[in-house]
Amino acid sequence: MSETFFHRNGIEELRTGTPGPRRQTTVGIGPCLVVDQVPSAGERVQALIAELNRSFGLDAATSRQRLLGRGPALLARGERERLEEIAEALDETGWRHWLIEPTPPSFAPARVRELRIDDQEVVFRCDGQEIPLQRGDRVLAVLADLSGQIVGRSRKRAVARQTYRGTTAPPPGDDGKTYREVLLYKPILDLYLLSEKGKVRTAIRFFPGRFKTEGLGERASLSGSGNLDQLVRLARQYAGSFSLNTDFGLAKLPGCRPRKDADGRPDLQANLAALTRYGWLLADLQAETLRNSSPEDASQGIGLGPVLLGAVGHGEALGSGSLDEPAGSAGERDAKTEGIEARPPLPQPPERGDDREFLWRRRTLMIGGGVLAFMALQGTGAAQSVLPFFKRYGLQSGAVPALLSTALFLAAFHYLRLKRMVENTPTSKVRSLAMGMVELKGKAVRQYALVSPLTQIPCVFYRLRKYRRNAKGHWNLVRQTDSSHVPFFLKDETGRVSISPARARITPRHRRTGNHTGDAFVLLDGPLAGRNSEKYEEEIIFENNDLYVLGFATVRHGERKSLRQRTAEALRRIKQDPAAMRAFDTDGDGRIDAGEWDAARRAMEEKSLRQSLTERNGQKDRVVITRARGMGLPFIISETASETRLTRKYGLLIGSLLLTALAAAVWASIAVLRHLGT
Repeated sequence: MSETFFHRNGIEELRTGTPGPRRQTTVGIGPCLVVDQVPSAGERVQALIAELNRSFGLDAATSRQRLLGRGPALLARGERERLEEIAEALDETGWRHWLIEPTPPSFAPARVRELRIDDQEVVFRCDGQEIPLQRGDRVLAVLADLSGQIVGRSRKRAVARQTYRGTTAPPPGDDGKTYREVLLYKPILDLYLLSEKGKVRTAIRFFPGRFKTEGLGERASLSGSGNLDQLVRLARQYAGSFSLNTDFGLAKLPGCRPRKDADGRPDLQANLAALTRYGWLLADLQAETLRNSSPEDASQGIGLGPVLLGAVGHGEALGSGSLDEPAGSAGERDAKTEGIEARPPLPQPPERGDDREFLWRRRTLMIGGGVLAFMALQGTGAAQSVLPFFKRYGLQSGAVPALLSTALFLAAFHYLRLKRMVENTPTSKVRSLAMGMVELKGKAVRQYALVSPLTQIPCVFYRLRKYRRNAKGHWNLVRQTDSSHVPFFLKDETGRVSISPARARITPRHRRTGNHTGDAFVLLDGPLAGRNSEKYEEEIIFENNDLYVLGFATVRHGERKSLRQRTAEALRRIKQDPAAMRAFDTDGDGRIDAGEWDAARRAMEEKSLRQSLTERNGQKDRVVITRARGMGLPFIISETASETRLTRKYGLLIGSLLLTALAAAVWASIAVLRHLGT
């Protein structure tokens, strides 16, 4: 979806109270396919993602991100014929969507200075004009937070729900909570007066505390946010069809999200422009819904389902004449996501051990020791004699290029050995997995509730790098972290096996670069990329993506208890449970004699044996793929469905190493001949 560039009107309205020009420049708007997101994944979502990838080549991870969430999201854009084919696939699954050509905003909402309430209309007085809201008009209200704080809070709540409940679906009443939270931050209210076909006739904008509240009469409040709340109620009372949306910043629509400037403060001018784009786009979605609705539905009022959220929690005060649904119809909202099942809750990721910290400290000590040694030599003047010695006997004699050539040849043979091992190791199935070096292919499945730290996307692995721009404009790596301490499952058609990615060579395919501004992760694209002194690079392996694993299969030790230990623990629990003790008191005398206790012991032995056999049948969860200790064997985790891409990459690397090693060897030979000739 294209960007719409507004001239300096919004910020002038905020600071000076005078409206700026309303000319806009729009480029490149074309057909767009917008989908209605659902809160959690299930078989229906997975099937649709697979169909979109198989039939239309849409990336599975990107489709998943755009299908899951809250509010509308841009799924695809391009040629209308292709989008119509995708829309047909969405129709077959019953997925709500809109195929539109976004209307370029021809004006920004006019700022309201005061209002007058009559029996049949409410007249809003703006700069140089009066705009009436008559009874029965079709109204779209957008209550937004210009600061962007609601986005961060909503994301954190979604991550918490995904982590502890296995779903991002909000609990009943969450819409009303969002409504109240927007009023607490930096709220702004836009009212769009629509035609019967849903097209924008005119629009007005309310800044809290910047209009005369006398016109509200007894409705007037002492707070600016309270007056906005009363305006929402007033508009709902007079409108024939009313929709309220509080998802500005939460919907995944390009150019419709709040921004922050380089200092981390809300960019009010850009956010006002984004809010205008958002309001016009919602009007387009509503117009498309009305166009595809029957006259009977249109007369009753058709909304955008979850896209246009009624102010739940204000049901009786605001009335029930919503475009989308009667107030409080949580059951209807649940019915719209029928077939979307929540996953069982996952445990929290384990804490990182000390092994990585030890390796990092050792590396730091080695580098620091080398720097200190060089500084000591420099301080004593020895460095001035060391450097000429290095140049004469290291470079001119050919020793350094010879060592470099040897190191490159060894690296080339290392990767050649790795390539041969990848090619010669047969692919195993999880069910018939043998201990030792194995090659597996399957889907990545989370074992713990792991999410990427910046984009907050559920994943099985992430790697995060922080870069800082130096004085020369180059990026320097200042920090790196990853989730190699968090195991995950690899699943094929025969079962699943645990993967412990510590010390593995991991190559994710998905990489995102951006800057972290407050609670938001802003992807660096276009002019924004050059204005920041820090950036983050996040590599992610998404859940359900294809994985190739070459590693060492072994069995976890120390997890299984012996039959005697299980029996002893079971008997101990019986002693602590009076009801269980009475179950073995066969003669009813209130005490357990030796014979009764012996019967209890035999029963617990039998129960423990059955439990042990059941766990033995599920031994696959005890097998873990890890790095072989002290054997020099590779451990590779690559996000690919086949090893062909991996071996091709190793082949190119081997070729470049051999060529560089050969060049270094020639350099060394020439240097040796020259040195011997002098």
